[in-house]
Amino acid sequence: MIYLTVKDRISVLPLSVRLYNGLHRNGINTIGDIIDYSQKYPWSNIHALGEKTISEINDWLLILKNGSDDYALVSDEERSYHLSKATIPELLQYIPVRETSLSTPAKNSLLESRLINLAQVSLLSEEDLLSLKRMGKKSAKEILEFCSDLNDMRRVNELLTEHTSIDPHTLESSKAYLASKEKADRLAQWDSFIHELVNSWGGMKDTYFGILTEILEKYPDAQGETVYYLMYEEPLIRDQAKAFILQMIEKRMEGVSRERIERSMPDHLKNTTIPDEILVKLENEGKIISDEDILHYVYPSFVQILSTFDGEKDQKAVEYMKMRLEGKTLAEIGDQFGMTRERVRQVTVKLMRKIQICQQKRQLPFYFAEDRYRYVFEQYGIARDDFSWAFDEPAATYYYLTIVGENNTESKLPLSNALEDENISVEMRRQLERIVYKDYVYIDGTRIKKERSALVQHYVKNNCKEFTVYDDFIKDYHLWLEKADLSEEQCKIESRTYENRLQACNYALWNQGKRFRYYVIPGRDYSDLMDCIDFDQFENTEISTLKLFRDHPEVMQEYDIRDEYELHNLLRKIWPEDDHRITFHRMPTIEIGKADREEQLLSLLLQYAPVSAEELAQKYEETYGVRAATAMSNLFRPIDVYFYNGMYTIDAENLPFDQFSRMQEMLDQDYYAISDVKRMLHREFPDASTEQINPYTLKTLGFNVYSGYVIRKKYSSAAAYFNHILTSAPIVDGRALDKRYYEYSAFVQEAARLKDNWEIVEFAPKQYIHISRLNENGISVEQLQDYGKCVSRFVEEGSFFTVFSLQLAGFSHPLDDLGFEEWFYSSVLLEDREHFSYQRIGGTRLFCAGRSTNLFADFLNWLLDRLTKIDIYDLHEMLETQYGIVLPKDK
Repeated sequence: MIYLTVKDRISVLPLSVRLYNGLHRNGINTIGDIIDYSQKYPWSNIHALGEKTISEINDWLLILKNGSDDYALVSDEERSYHLSKATIPELLQYIPVRETSLSTPAKNSLLESRLINLAQVSLLSEEDLLSLKRMGKKSAKEILEFCSDLNDMRRVNELLTEHTSIDPHTLESSKAYLASKEKADRLAQWDSFIHELVNSWGGMKDTYFGILTEILEKYPDAQGETVYYLMYEEPLIRDQAKAFILQMIEKRMEGVSRERIERSMPDHLKNTTIPDEILVKLENEGKIISDEDILHYVYPSFVQILSTFDGEKDQKAVEYMKMRLEGKTLAEIGDQFGMTRERVRQVTVKLMRKIQICQQKRQLPFYFAEDRYRYVFEQYGIARDDFSWAFDEPAATYYYLTIVGENNTESKLPLSNALEDENISVEMRRQLERIVYKDYVYIDGTRIKKERSALVQHYVKNNCKEFTVYDDFIKDYHLWLEKADLSEEQCKIESRTYENRLQACNYALWNQGKRFRYYVIPGRDYSDLMDCIDFDQFENTEISTLKLFRDHPEVMQEYDIRDEYELHNLLRKIWPEDDHRITFHRMPTIEIGKADREEQLLSLLLQYAPVSAEELAQKYEETYGVRAATAMSNLFRPIDVYFYNGMYTIDAENLPFDQFSRMQEMLDQDYYAISDVKRMLHREFPDASTEQINPYTLKTLGFNVYSGYVIRKKYSSAAAYFNHILTSAPIVDGRALDKRYYEYSAFVQEAARLKDNWEIVEFAPKQYIHISRLNENGISVEQLQDYGKCVSRFVEEGSFFTVFSLQLAGFSHPLDDLGFEEWFYSSVLLEDREHFSYQRIGGTRLFCAGRSTNLFADFLNWLLDRLTKIDIYDLHEMLETQYGIVLPKDK
């Protein structure tokens, strides 16, 4: 049973992560807060709580009211009574995992497995921990070390004081009150002290009482700490304490902190200098060394240990082992002594087993000096010469590690990973830096590998952010090399051969005239770009990317694509190689499927004939993106037969009367996709040819023809029709519209125009509210524009934010009273292009106060400038809890 009080933090309850975060963010931190809030407000007021989490909190309110088999809400006094008789495991139930000093990855793994308090965690073995979801070896080791002293009541009391509303002093007084007077009278003054000595150092109780009796007889007035100092002057007790501390340090190759040693000392040594005196003595004896607050055991080297095995039995084995430490192979040693390779191996293995038995029996230390490098050797690939250079160690140390360590090179990690490995000391990581970066140079405050590709990428990143002519780049790059004193041939580039490599790279977008600029291609999410283009609408069509660039200006701005040539180059680089639906021709032309250019021309001519060459060229540009002058001079030759007296003219056959009449009767709506009209004809007249549904026929049926769809002639243009669709009602749910609308440039452009002019506002994805409805509620365009101005004054120039983070930071505005979701306010902000740029990330709009061309990458850099470093799990949590951005960790 867990006895709760209103003062307890909500982290003592096994709440879901979503419920806990929702309550915590809204200032509901204790059980009393939960009860108070439920009596004043509905839970639906809290934005972060959905139906499932509200049901969960209501279930807990019933438990708090009525109790359960596992929980009871009681007074402070009643809980003190119960806890005065509690065991350590029972007390550990009151210490939440969330409140401990464990790292975020360790906590997250435990909490995801519904392990919420230390009573549940303290019983787990290493194997149990590693079986948990997302639990790594490092986190498991951290948890085991944290739980190693939870059998100490003093340590448990410290944790209770630090992380709960429970005061151990209250418990102690309650225990004292409940304990019988008879038992208290029986306790002698020094019983607890003698008991601590026995528990800490071992030995017999009578022995310690004998020493104590002699001291008290000699110094009858001695009390408290004076007695402790006198007791520890006795060699027996001091040597036992020294041996305990020495063994504690010896067992940990990485060293032990002074603080950890102090925590392991018995209570009677707290606030005394006795532990420090013992440590100084051990240092003076050369048994330990101190590195600031970390104490290390002085281990002997393996070579030194070998010299102690000088008996006749071990003489040959020692000689073979010394030869192995010189780098000799088993075969070479066998040849020298006339033995087989296997026999030499058996002799040396037998010696190693003998040494290990001595270690187990404590006749030798747990480790040798060379073992401090064993982790690095086993985890990372490092050559012998590099090892000796990095650590200033003889070759014998490396060869010792090859004998005792894991030698499977295939499983070893690149040495560069070791620089971020916190299992390796800072000093050792600095030593390894010399090896990892031996082929690097330090330029512009950045460490760069001294090879052509890395140098070029660094130069382009820092010096080619705007359009750069390739020939100018070659010249300036070599001047930069000279200035950086990098004259080696492997750094230079040859103009004629390197252009193709740079054109194929993933960090530059190319344009006309051999111009390019720096642009990070990997790592971006291009789903929005591909969704808006939707190549499926261009079946068997040849177009210029100018059409795509013009049709989707907002998306082009979001991805910082500046013209049709950059778009062509980007699509070419991100389009899957095994997807052959698109053929990339010379910039800016692409072919979707198998296109027939002459058929495209004839279809357009049928739609607009009679028409002048200039007007037809302009229509070709609007439909297929090829500039009018280019189309007229290069593409129109196949239709010369239709050109007469300055006009193109062509006749088309209409539908038979019965088919025409039936289609006229059926087509009673204002909009149709042409493919749907063809299906209607085929359904009514299976033998009819759908080729008869052409621009001429559709015109005679009363429609204006556009690319892939038709609109009734009562609308002067496609834009007029889409304007009607978007403004005919106070609220328009775009999710209910034909999804193909969002593929049409006319619809996208009209929606953008209406939003730019503040005629409609997108209050949720694909849901629009008319300004007239907002006016009815007292909201004017000026107030909407004022929202952006107020945000601009609230945030710092160059900072990044979401509407979610704005609200967390305390920003408020009269528009908040409208009660819209965050999407509405982000829609208002993205119209303020003077002050903000934005990108859609993880379903959330991320804003920059200023201009940013690679917004999410710039945002992460901005965060790291302030944090220096952050664990990926902490970053994942920060994005969600502080910015409302939900992304998978692998993103």
